[in-house]
Amino acid sequence: MISGEGYRPYLALTEHGEDQLDLAGSRFAIVEDEILARTEPAFEARGFLHDMVDDESEIEFDRRLASMEAVLRRLDDPGLFGVAEDRARVLLLVATMPLSDSEAERGRRLNPAGPLLDAWLEEAAEGT
Repeated sequence: MISGEGYRPYLALTEHGEDQLDLAGSRFAIVEDEILARTEPAFEARGFLHDMVDDESEIEFDRRLASMEAVLRRLDDPGLFGVAEDRARVLLLVATMPLSDSEAERGRRLNPAGPLLDAWLEEAAEGT
């Protein structure tokens, strides 16, 4: 998860259930933060989006999201998030809060087709 300001990412987990996509309501809303906190200097070194002109900030924001997507894909390739049925129970997302229009496409690229992705796509569509 990343803020709309493009600050460093946070890892958010939700549990399967009625409120499975309620990140704020999850007891795992932000986990293992000491690991991702190490990325803060790299994000700060690239500058703050609010200090950039509009076109430059949009390009930089897209680069940040693309880099996070690439990292998840590299971790997923060797099966870190499971394989077969185990992987089908994990939904990987590079998501902004609030959701942006490109969320669905990133979700499709990072995840196998199935009920979990379908449920998220349906919920994400309701928020746009």
